[in-house]
Amino acid sequence: MESYLWKGFQEVVSGMNGPVSLQVSPIDGRFLYVASDLSQRITIYSRQNGSGTIQYLQDQVFVPGLQQIAISPDQRNLYASVYLPGSVVVFGIDNATGLLVEIQRLSNSADWESGPGFIEGLAGASGLSVSGDGLSVYVAGYLEDAMVAFNRNSSGHLAFSDRILNGERSIVSFHDVVNVQARLDDGLEPDASQFPRQLPTNNAGASFPARRSIPFR
Repeated sequence: MESYLWKGFQEVVSGMNGPVSLQVSPIDGRFLYVASDLSQRITIYSRQNGSGTIQYLQDQVFVPGLQQIAISPDQRNLYASVYLPGSVVVFGIDNATGLLVEIQRLSNSADWESGPGFIEGLAGASGLSVSGDGLSVYVAGYLEDAMVAFNRNSSGHLAFSDRILNGERSIVSFHDVVNVQARLDDGLEPDASQFPRQLPTNNAGASFPARRSIPFR
C-alpha cells in the first residue's frame, strides 16, 4: 500500500489592504482590477471565464490617495481618482498581460497650477465614471462640491470639458463653450436662458465656461 504526502499551496496576496473599488475587463473578462485605499495600490488578477476563478498576478501600481477606478468600454484604458491632491490618473491597458502603464495625470494640486495639468474642481476626487460610448469621463470632487467632465479621445487621453460647482448653475444640456466675459467685453448682453444671473458663493465671477443653463432661482 502506497501513501502520499501532499503539500498545500498558499498564494500570498499583497497590496490589497482596504479595497474600495474593483473592475473586470468589460470585453473579454480576462482581468480583475482592485483598488485599495490603505495599500494605495491597484492589484491585478487574471480571471477564468466560465468558472470566474481568479489568480493573483501582482500589486503592480502604487497610487497614493487612490479612491475609485473605472475601465473604458473599449478596454484600452483604466482611470483612477486620487483624493489628495485631487487627480485623475489615466493608464493604458496591455490586453495581453493585463498590466497598466500610466499615460496621463490631471490634478488640482498647487504644484500643477503653472502647467496644463491643473484642473479646478478635482480636490477630493472620489467617484469616477466612463460614459457608455467611451467619449466622456466624469469625476466627483468631494472637497469642492464639484463634478468635472472630460472629453476622451481614441488614445484614452482626457481633455477638460466642463466643471460644475454646487450652487453655481442648473444644467439643461451641454453645448459649445461660450465665454461670458468675451460677450460682455463686446457689449453684448448675456442671454438669461444661457448664463447665470448671479455670482456663485465662491465669488468665482462670470468668466467660467458656461453652457446652456437656466437662470438661478
